[in-house]
Amino acid sequence: MNSQLLGSMPRGLFARSIATIAFACFACGAHAAPGPNLLRDGGFDNAHPFWPEYPDLGGDVLDDWQTDDRSQDSSTAGADFFQNAVIADTTTHYGDVAGGSGASAAVMYNHASMWQTFSVGAAGTYSISWLDASAQTGRSYNKSLFDTSILVAYGLHYQVTLGGQVLGKFVAEVGQDFTRHSFVVDLAPGEYTLRFTGLDHGKISHFGGAGQYSLQQTTHIALFDDVTVAAVPEPGTYALMLAGIGALSVGAKRRRAHRG
Repeated sequence: MNSQLLGSMPRGLFARSIATIAFACFACGAHAAPGPNLLRDGGFDNAHPFWPEYPDLGGDVLDDWQTDDRSQDSSTAGADFFQNAVIADTTTHYGDVAGGSGASAAVMYNHASMWQTFSVGAAGTYSISWLDASAQTGRSYNKSLFDTSILVAYGLHYQVTLGGQVLGKFVAEVGQDFTRHSFVVDLAPGEYTLRFTGLDHGKISHFGGAGQYSLQQTTHIALFDDVTVAAVPEPGTYALMLAGIGALSVGAKRRRAHRG
């Protein structure tokens, strides 16, 4: 702080200014922004069409995340493109979902996985955070990808693992807007894989005289957005800052006492 500015302050204003700065720094420390995201495309904006000849169909492939191959537990009607998958899709296909970081999300259907491996360069405390949501109604899904005769959407149970260790199990409920989840973990330097895995299986109905026809009856959906892994600032940084401000305050009091 400029000494000329200090000299021009009325008596008592400097002490109040110091207290204000100290409070502001404490607030900054309590809500300090984490470091840069160690993951690529945590907002799921980078994708390419699964069917290049139908770029507007939806169900795109994530560019920066690995996913399981699209699959079905058993054969279904030709109008169903998959049963188990993670796709990049616009959130408007799933209703008026609020709270996301943008127009796109990773959408997990049933028993599927997505994962990404990242590197930690320095040992420390890291925050792992993401948003989840689900279809807003039982009929809110990308209808261009399925035979919609009887298909109803439900929420999805899923688990999150880091380096093979389970961080927790969660459920995205139908009608749920984007909701934040986070963990704080201590990590050593090295490579880690963050994985999201759906735990529910959809139901397929068979019909016809010999059960030769089939349609998906239920599907389970979770939307993911704003996935981050970032270093948590060390609290010692803010302690040193506050200590320096305290020293300034003591020095100011001594100067006032000397002048008095």
